[in-house]
Amino acid sequence: MTLDFTDVVVAVVGAVIGAGVTIAAKFVGTYEERKARRMDTRAISIIRDMLNHKRFVERSFRAIRSRVPGYTDNELRRLLLEMGAIRIMKSRLAGRFEERYVLKERWNERNQLIAAGKKLERDE
Repeated sequence: MTLDFTDVVVAVVGAVIGAGVTIAAKFVGTYEERKARRMDTRAISIIRDMLNHKRFVERSFRAIRSRVPGYTDNELRRLLLEMGAIRIMKSRLAGRFEERYVLKERWNERNQLIAAGKKLERDE
């Protein structure tokens, strides 16, 4: 079997097109990842500001979810975990529980307030 000039040109053009498509796909994927990470960074900033509020040592998951739209509950929990928030399940009426979060850095402050008999302010 012999290769003529046309076969070689077709093979080279196919390789160039394939490489171009691969590079473009990689660029688009990287762009989407950077865009998602930028959104996560903004959401973490909002959540951190909420959890660092001097009046509220802990925040309810419901309050956090209402201020950071566009994320599923599990995505928000992942962001809270990444930033070092601790989940607290507080008992409510009729045996129901409320999911609340406090920053790890403020855990001792929360415990001191509770030990001093002070009631923690609610955010809702």
